[in-house]
Amino acid sequence: NIETHEEITSFEVVRLIESVGPDVAGATLDTANVLARCEDPVAATRRLAPYTHTTHIKDAILVFGEQGLLRQVRACGEGVVDWDAVIGILAEYNSAINLSLEDSKGLMTIPIYDPLWQAAHPDLTPGELAEVVRLATSCERRMAHGEALDAATYEAIPLAEQQLDNMRASVQHLRAILEARGLATPAPATSARSQA
Repeated sequence: NIETHEEITSFEVVRLIESVGPDVAGATLDTANVLARCEDPVAATRRLAPYTHTTHIKDAILVFGEQGLLRQVRACGEGVVDWDAVIGILAEYNSAINLSLEDSKGLMTIPIYDPLWQAAHPDLTPGELAEVVRLATSCERRMAHGEALDAATYEAIPLAEQQLDNMRASVQHLRAILEARGLATPAPATSARSQA
């Protein structure tokens, strides 16, 4: 399963899979990594869903920087990914969705102002670029209104201090969507011993 890692686009992953056949290769959809290639997560999911066997589920915010955009991973529901749409698209192809949570730190540059970067992304349409810029503008607005931590403040918090809370928040957010769509498996029963 070819992952949508930071150095490959969903378009390229689809071409690789189709060149060898979906019986030979599939996709691992990483919902925040597609942003590193300036792809709208919903559009990328739509492209990859027929071939997606595994996922690396994470959300992210986008902010403007000197070279274009910066991506920062956040808990699911705190970033720009439209989880209801992503889950709905994936469920069209596989109702037994396996969502593997992932978390990390760091500000990743998406150098959309660089002509060399632009030339290396011939599949990126003006519409999809505009959608990603709209998502970044929305993040900037939320931070300006105090609805989300700014990127620098968030980055200064050590991952070890926030990772467990991020994972819990992600599970809660995703489970609510799965339950609303009738896709959630029951949570494991807890025994009296484990509750004590």
